[in-house]
Amino acid sequence: KHIIKVKPKIVKRGPRPNKKPITKHIVFVGANVAGAKSKWKSWKKVIKDTKASVFFLQETKCDQVRQLKMDGFMIFDKVRVDKGGGGVAVAAKTELNPILISEAEGDIDAITININTKNINISCTSAYGPQTSAPIETKSNFWKYLDEAAKSAKNAGNGFILQGDLNATLGPTIIPGDPNPKNDNGKLFENFLVQNKLTPINSLSLCK
Repeated sequence: KHIIKVKPKIVKRGPRPNKKPITKHIVFVGANVAGAKSKWKSWKKVIKDTKASVFFLQETKCDQVRQLKMDGFMIFDKVRVDKGGGGVAVAAKTELNPILISEAEGDIDAITININTKNINISCTSAYGPQTSAPIETKSNFWKYLDEAAKSAKNAGNGFILQGDLNATLGPTIIPGDPNPKNDNGKLFENFLVQNKLTPINSLSLCK
């Protein structure tokens, strides 16, 4: 699982119509759970222990939406309608006033919400990427959605965080110590990062 702790940067903005959140630090936690319902009790403990404010899930494997519930959080999820497996979710504390921004079409596993911190709005996307053997059209639709989500956040003046299992390896030239060479999905991922001027958290010195 991945855990990120962020203290939002202070920026000058006009008054907000919504109630200001009381969260001082935003803790982001994400994981591929490979079946959320059977591990929900354990996941609740992870959220409690990490004091998470936002969490991301991949491969929830739910057959209906809104099956996952947690006190104090609003959970947004997307399931595969025509076949099992896959599925993603993203959740945030209710005090962050989370709202659904968009979800990918069809069986593309990706969903985006917006949260309202004290000083900045942040768009949060949870995504489960196609396998390397997936059809080119499926991959294209997946990365097109992520690209649009990132650009939409930028155009709105929002922060943007993507957490997911992208089935992509970037290799040691981008991720220090990565034992895996860059695969085909990694090339698509790298292009997405460059085009949107984004940085993988685990490429930074704070991840050792």
